[in-house]
Amino acid sequence: MRALGQKIVLKIKRLISLEAKRDALPARIPVKERVPDGLVIKLATERKHLSNVIKMVAYQAESDLVHLIEPHSPPRRRRRSDAHPDRARCQGDHGGRRQGTPCPQSRR
Repeated sequence: MRALGQKIVLKIKRLISLEAKRDALPARIPVKERVPDGLVIKLATERKHLSNVIKMVAYQAESDLVHLIEPHSPPRRRRRSDAHPDRARCQGDHGGRRQGTPCPQSRR
């Protein structure tokens, strides 16, 4: 049992040492310091679009999963718009007001 305690103490000391090294690092390093010759390559526009498409597909998949799981999960807390009918009307149904007219409950 004593050997196990010594191993734990050594691991804790190692952890403290690594945390001290991490804390000594700067929060941010300019790219020019890390990249040789200061050469920064930006992603091509096509790659950016592909990246954005992948993010949108992932978001859509996540939303679909939430809708599939929702009937089987416990009820959620009420939203503010559910608790305040006037606020819900301002968000969706404009109640005969022009769309440019601000909602009386809005904080903006």
